[in-house]
Amino acid sequence: MPLERFCAAEFLRTVASFLEPFQIQTISDSRMNRRQMLSKATCCAAVLAALLGSGCASLTDHKETIIRVESSRNRDKAQRLTLAGIKAMDTGHIDYAFEKLMAAVAADERFGPAHNNLGLLHYDQGELYDAVLSFERATELMPNDPTTFYNLGLALEAAGRIHEAMDLYWQAVEMDPTNPHYLGNLVRLRIRLGENSPEVISQLQDLV
Repeated sequence: MPLERFCAAEFLRTVASFLEPFQIQTISDSRMNRRQMLSKATCCAAVLAALLGSGCASLTDHKETIIRVESSRNRDKAQRLTLAGIKAMDTGHIDYAFEKLMAAVAADERFGPAHNNLGLLHYDQGELYDAVLSFERATELMPNDPTTFYNLGLALEAAGRIHEAMDLYWQAVEMDPTNPHYLGNLVRLRIRLGENSPEVISQLQDLV
């Protein structure tokens, strides 16, 4: 019998309904009537046989749906559209850039650079809420890229969420200590918050 025809979730739910009285039993309750136990086991076996014989269309459909969704992703198209959006941003064609970046996200929702650059576009337009959402998604998809954490920090700082921004600047610096933008904004914000420890002074000297 093909394995994919077996609906595990449905079977487990049904079996659980039969076994529920057993689940609350303790070792001290072992005097349960043997005939009752045999009856429950027979019912479970019958349910299993029925499910294996009839198959489970819902499980097969679910798998096919997942395959269809995954196969609809087009990373190459998303990359081309993202590059077109960046070029449009650089030349000041904001509406066209937004159109291309949204199309890139539609082509492959998991393409991190599309979300990051969409966040930059929102940030430049002063749309901080949307910028934060885009940068947050970018950090989820590119957890090893310090740029996304840095950009999210900028957006949060602009939105007044200073301490969250500080944490993100720290993460960016830890991931890439040599980048002057990451360190510069971290030091700037620490000084803004009144910090003047030797560590801050040392970081400031590293920027000179």
